Amino acid sequence: MAGHALCVMNLEEIYHFPDGSYGSRFSPFQTGLSYHIEPFPVKGRQRLFTVADNLIEPVDWEHEGQVDLLRAHQWFDEVYQPLIVANQ
Repeated sequence: MAGHALCVMNLEEIYHFPDGSYGSRFSPFQTGLSYHIEPFPVKGRQRLFTVADNLIEPVDWEHEGQVDLLRAHQWFDEVYQPLIVANQ
C-alpha cells in the first residue's frame, strides 16, 4: 500500500555487527496499544520515519495484545482492501 502509514513502533536501538550488517530493536508505540493503525497518506518517505502523534489512530480491533478476529477481518475488507486495489 504505497503512500500510506500502516503501523507504528518505537525504534529503541540500532546494532552494528562486525560483519557490516545491522539489526534493530523495536517496542510498541504506546504500552497496551496496537502496532496497527488506521492508514493515513504519507508522501516522500520510504521505510522508517517520524510522523506527528496526532495522525496516529490505533485500530479498533486490537487492544493490549488481544485481537477481535471478526472485527479484524471486517476492517481488512473495509479499509485495507480498497487501498490494495487502488495501488494496483
